[in-house]
Amino acid sequence: MTTSVNTFVTFRGPLAQITRQALSFIKAQYLKERVVKHPDRAEAERFWNVPYPAIEEAVVNAVYHRSYEIREPIEIRIDAHELMVLSFPGPDRSIKL
Repeated sequence: MTTSVNTFVTFRGPLAQITRQALSFIKAQYLKERVVKHPDRAEAERFWNVPYPAIEEAVVNAVYHRSYEIREPIEIRIDAHELMVLSFPGPDRSIKL
């Protein structure tokens, strides 16, 4: 049986500050690094559970492209299998898949 812990954190202030705070929170709370040392060489390999540049891009795009007509917050949902960034109302409806 798995348990789920919901953590709701709200950041307030100027958009640049909110973005930095959210990214710092995600990095500190959810990103995990694994280091693999090899016996035949001095260098180790580093792996992250989620690549930080991808998270940064998703969060910054959500903030930059958010709607100012619809007063909904940007949501970032993180669980064991996915990281979801929601920015309402979503992408421009004129863009086709």
